[in-house]
Amino acid sequence: MIVDGPAPANLPVASVESENYGGCRLALEHLYEKGSRRVLVLAGPRDHYFSKAMVLAAESLRERFEVLEIIHTDYTCAAGSGIVHDLRGKGKRFNGIFGNDELAVGALRALSDLKVPVPGLIRVIGFDDIPHGEFTVPRLTSISVDKKQLGREAVTSLVEMTPGQMGVDQVKKVIRAKLVVREST
Repeated sequence: MIVDGPAPANLPVASVESENYGGCRLALEHLYEKGSRRVLVLAGPRDHYFSKAMVLAAESLRERFEVLEIIHTDYTCAAGSGIVHDLRGKGKRFNGIFGNDELAVGALRALSDLKVPVPGLIRVIGFDDIPHGEFTVPRLTSISVDKKQLGREAVTSLVEMTPGQMGVDQVKKVIRAKLVVREST
């Protein structure tokens, strides 16, 4: 049983995972609806499944945006902050940033350091809806996947598989992502 990660396509493995691709599209669509046309996507390592979902979602919506830049990094606040500082120092200007919550929190810090008003000149959205996102200034808009539901579905699936009611290759559950709008957009 794989929980909160994709099952390999060629193996009969049960999985309960987050709606990563759909959630990433939801985040980018939200930025677009809020008026962002020059968007920076802070993705993680190229071979990480969530980064791949971010890139696929961004590429599927690329035509809507004037600029859509994707930068791969690690999933840390320090990386998000450093990239925003570097790009602003090089004169690059975005009016939307999307990354996982750690990267988005780092981006918010950099924008605060640089006195760039959020959401005035730039909107920031994360993915994961981590608890400290509610305590950033401004509070972080994020994509949420109910982790408790992920756990419940995994346990239920394991129980169903134990007596042979269901084969491992029959368990492929995806927990829907939802938009949690706060002050950063």
